Amino acid sequence: MHPNNGSWVSPYREFSSRLLASVVSIVVLMAFSASPAFAQAGAPNYVFQDLVTSPIAILGNRVIGYTGGSTGHGYLYDIALGTYQTLPAAPGSNVSIPYGIDGDDVVGFYFPNWPSPPVHGFIYNLVSGSWTTIDYPGVVPGGTTIQAKSGDYIVGSYGNGNGYVSRISTGVFTTIIASTGESVSPYGISGDQVVGNYFLNGVVRGFIYRISTGGLCRSPIPRRSPPAATTGHMRWASKATKS
Repeated sequence: MHPNNGSWVSPYREFSSRLLASVVSIVVLMAFSASPAFAQAGAPNYVFQDLVTSPIAILGNRVIGYTGGSTGHGYLYDIALGTYQTLPAAPGSNVSIPYGIDGDDVVGFYFPNWPSPPVHGFIYNLVSGSWTTIDYPGVVPGGTTIQAKSGDYIVGSYGNGNGYVSRISTGVFTTIIASTGESVSPYGISGDQVVGNYFLNGVVRGFIYRISTGGLCRSPIPRRSPPAATTGHMRWASKATKS
């Protein structure tokens, strides 16, 4: 989620804005696709036959995304095979938006009544076709989203801009709060570590959160070169060179 006049924008509003912005790009691409030269380039027709096609997450050769605006659907694209699979809508929803993939599980959130909140998080298993609805305990205005999954853990947002991590097997939710007290927006998880951002004094800051210790560390991206040393759980990535 991104700051908007000093306040947080919930993911369902963010995605709605993204869909509107994508329309302009797709219209431009459709104009170019009409030329024979562009058609010979082998661009997939699938992209230009829909109003909006937005890839959102990737795992190996699997890409998940959303296409078609308010009347659209989620999809699964296999890079190696070049095939598309339409993802079904969650039971009781009119718009279901996939946001992450972990093995055979697709996670995201759905609208029972697009575009009005609240939204509900879901886990959809590609093999069994089973659905699991997940909501942060208690009734909250904006609802619950799931942004990503790794093994037994999911991360997302609830209410009007609160981040969480939850263990699926126990159903325990933990709200993630920045050391300065701000709400955070988790976007990804791998093993024990959660990444995302938060808004402080007009600046968007990145963070790394370690589940086992609960440690939250700011991780602003350097504009030039990374610092020589860091502390805590944060590590700067550097380009590898052969010795």
